[in-house]
Amino acid sequence: LRCADSVAVLSPTQIEEIEVGRDARVFNISTLLPLSSISGAAGSETCAASPDRLRLVHSARLSAEKGTLLFVDLCRTLAAAGLDFEANISGAADDAFLVELGRAIDAASLSDRIRLLGRLDEEAQRNLLQRSDVLIHLSFSDSYPLIVLEAIAQAVLPVCLDLPGARHMVAKYDGQVVSQHDPVAETARFLIGEDVASLRRRASAAASRIRAEMSWESCQQLIADALAKTANVQIGPGRERQAPT
Repeated sequence: LRCADSVAVLSPTQIEEIEVGRDARVFNISTLLPLSSISGAAGSETCAASPDRLRLVHSARLSAEKGTLLFVDLCRTLAAAGLDFEANISGAADDAFLVELGRAIDAASLSDRIRLLGRLDEEAQRNLLQRSDVLIHLSFSDSYPLIVLEAIAQAVLPVCLDLPGARHMVAKYDGQVVSQHDPVAETARFLIGEDVASLRRRASAAASRIRAEMSWESCQQLIADALAKTANVQIGPGRERQAPT
């Protein structure tokens, strides 16, 4: 990276995590979300039988580091507070962690409130997000969590642990960032204190913004502009003239 003439990053926060050459040009480009995430209707109609029930989702490569056990702890806290909610977990995990997760759900007496869906294909994952209100992503290990962007595009409001990439996404579109000190308590206070209808309105507005900004045409143009400007980079004195990198 220190030898590159130009570096393209998906988020301005990524430049904080890498070391580039002093004269390198940095371009902000955008990831390409699945076309299904940014086309068609965002979100779905609220279940007529339970219009005020909060629908929570956690989607990841399931592990403690990804915040899966924190999600269970959050559901336990919300149930104790009397909040009307349903919860779904999607994603793959190794056998040992699935056993640990099942025990945590049983210990919290939440086997009737939390559904384990396993790994879903793209269409099933999109359908799950369309049936959800809030994504809970209390991950300690994601620099740039794409699931957060995919959720916002489907009108699902994210709640994320305070890490640079997630913080940038929430600040740019909408959502809630919670500290690493006590993320479960902070998330519970946020969800208990918010009206479900208000959360859905915020999520819908955020979906419109991200879909307009992250269309494939817009992403393509950012990459094309970065390539064009890189091709015209000037080679400094004392450097061998070669194709820019």
